[in-house]
Amino acid sequence: MATSKLERARNALKNARERSEEAVANGLTSVLTVGTAGAMGYANIRFGENDRLKVAGIDADLAGGLLFHALGFAGLGAARSGRAQMATMAMHAVGNGMLCSYAIAKASEIAVNAGYAGPGQGASGMRQVSGRQPSYMHQNIYARASAEGRV
Repeated sequence: MATSKLERARNALKNARERSEEAVANGLTSVLTVGTAGAMGYANIRFGENDRLKVAGIDADLAGGLLFHALGFAGLGAARSGRAQMATMAMHAVGNGMLCSYAIAKASEIAVNAGYAGPGQGASGMRQVSGRQPSYMHQNIYARASAEGRV
């Protein structure tokens, strides 16, 4: 039995609506994750002691990330309406952003403690010299290896 043009048009509109809702959800997830990671990075530097914001002795981004994921998994918006699913997705996105902030801070701390950032160098591995371009770590490593005759 052939479908009418009206039924095909309705199906096409329904499919387009579903695809647009998915695109909006993906975009919102990205914005929330990256925005939260950036906000936590700012908060750590601006308000934290030794560049780490703590809550009850625990890194705020770790505690917040675990809390937001727990809220998402606990069924915040367990009903299957579109808005409830969006709220749960947003909880996980914010949790992901906070955990990303924590991971970056810990990885930077490990690199600094391992001696990968020398005096005057930040955790990013760049040395700022007034009036000059930043000197990247890999350039310094290459220069040292070249001076020792290993390259």
